[in-house]
Amino acid sequence: MSKDSFLLGRRFFSPTRKTIQIFFFIILLTIPLLSQSAWAAQIRLAWDPNSEPDLAGYKIYYGTASGTYTNSITVGNVTTCTLTGLPDGQTYYIAATAYDTSGDESGYSNEVSGIATDATDLVVDIYIGGTKRGSYAIPPSDLVTPQYPGVMDGPVRVVSTNGAPIFVSERSVYGGSFNEVMGYPGDQLTTEYWFPWYDQLNMDTWILVGNP
Repeated sequence: MSKDSFLLGRRFFSPTRKTIQIFFFIILLTIPLLSQSAWAAQIRLAWDPNSEPDLAGYKIYYGTASGTYTNSITVGNVTTCTLTGLPDGQTYYIAATAYDTSGDESGYSNEVSGIATDATDLVVDIYIGGTKRGSYAIPPSDLVTPQYPGVMDGPVRVVSTNGAPIFVSERSVYGGSFNEVMGYPGDQLTTEYWFPWYDQLNMDTWILVGNP
């Protein structure tokens, strides 16, 4: 599991108050191109198992608004799950619960969010100063150039969450001068890049992320 996956943690019903850790990432479709539709995207989940002897399984709750879960599935005592039939490009908010053999269910875990994508899109997360600033789905041969007004912090980290290679640079304009810095490492078309600093207070700065 990638260290860049999202973390979802929560205390459950057990007296040991075990914390569940759930990571999710976007998975690539394997269906033929002609079979794809606007509702063909997926989100895959995986988590570390609880160790309580009375643990019966887990439930996954998700929806398109934070804190409002209009869908749920019971997955049993397993450690992976795939949400299927999702509209491409839609952001989902996801939480989990655990339940025991008596049917008692825990409260919600903390919430994470992600974008459902099909096989052709890539998804990138951008972190500045350790804070996630945005998540973007990028179609093939396209790019995004996000800016974050009022932010001056570092380092900057750009991560491809579904393993697709990306092209990344940081561009800025200061006093009429234009500057562009390639992301580290210097070899392009890998899955993670970083920059030492981001400044949208003293200059006009944006991050360019491309899906080659």
